[in-house]
Amino acid sequence: MAKLVFIGDEISAAGWALAGVEVITPADGSEERTVKGALPGCEMLIITSQVAQNITPALLEKILTSTSVLTHVVGDMQNQQPQPDYEAQLRAKLGLGQ
Repeated sequence: MAKLVFIGDEISAAGWALAGVEVITPADGSEERTVKGALPGCEMLIITSQVAQNITPALLEKILTSTSVLTHVVGDMQNQQPQPDYEAQLRAKLGLGQ
């Protein structure tokens, strides 16, 4: 079975845990370390936009463009951070336009 990991706030994590997903709720300031630690052996990574905002742009780009780990950014239940349009950003970087 594929290893599926969710990293985000406690409220969102509760729902993902009920679905059988491994969940991690990082302490403030440890998001970068948490994401890096979850990558080995992970096949799908789901992070909240709050986590995405608190990791370096280089790591975010690395995980979003990875061919070994499928990564998806979702909104958090508390709507603290609006979800950026990562698809548009990646298309622009790859020169794919709209």
